[in-house]
Amino acid sequence: MFISATIRECLRDMDDRAAYSSEGTDGRSFSNPFDAHSCLQAIIDKCKSQHLPALEWVVEGIWYSARKGYLKSLSINDLKGSSATGNRGLVDLLLFKRLLKSTMLAKGIAVLGPESQRWFDGPIATHAESWSSWLKQEEAQDVSWRSGRTPAERVFIELFTELVFGRLHDTALKLAIKQGKQAAEALETAGIADLWQECSRRGGRGMRIRFKLKGWPFVIPPFDAPSFASSVLCHPSQCLVFLSSAAILCLSKSILVPSLSWTGLIMVSLRLALTGRNFSQGFCGQGQAPGGQ
Repeated sequence: MFISATIRECLRDMDDRAAYSSEGTDGRSFSNPFDAHSCLQAIIDKCKSQHLPALEWVVEGIWYSARKGYLKSLSINDLKGSSATGNRGLVDLLLFKRLLKSTMLAKGIAVLGPESQRWFDGPIATHAESWSSWLKQEEAQDVSWRSGRTPAERVFIELFTELVFGRLHDTALKLAIKQGKQAAEALETAGIADLWQECSRRGGRGMRIRFKLKGWPFVIPPFDAPSFASSVLCHPSQCLVFLSSAAILCLSKSILVPSLSWTGLIMVSLRLALTGRNFSQGFCGQGQAPGGQ
């Protein structure tokens, strides 16, 4: 029977770890989840209507849980489910997480905007490709790919991590599976919907603002508008620049910037106020001698 390299590597790793543990070398006991033919057959039966990538995802998911110490034992009922769980078990949960991953990545772009496309196509696609790639980035402890993200992106990646690779929302996902819900519908369940809506609410904060001034295109870089608003309104000079900018843009909107929405107008005014503050600080700072003398 053909066994893919991914599945073969998982089985070999579990055998090695079980043998290492049985010798008492690491002082811990380790149970190989693939040690019984009946368990392997149960996994294959559940995935027989799926393609090979789905089977690889399930095997790696079980392997990942064993590596992380989440699985102390694994029975056929755990894998296939029982009448109490609507005959939905761990294999069904892992298959659902695979669908949820695809759904969240597709919806994430729509929520966060095209500015997040490179982030999605780059580090997220690389790390979330499989359970083994996710474990690799966890063990590397390199979080640089998460740094410098917008508030909405941070909310998204935290929710994505817990839903797809974590266990925090597994109870809610199991209930959604039992009720026959689709992956997109799972994002609307209690406990998950609030976090997804928070991601949507924050989505506009990191968006670039594009408009044309007499036919010339301009782009305002992404920034956290609420934070900057509080900063601007707390400084009289910045507040004056903001109000002046807003007044000028309002008066000339129909002539100079008809493509700019009223929300965008406020955002541009905030950005102009912030730019004026940074310029004045930099100009004053350059005119000072070292030590403030």
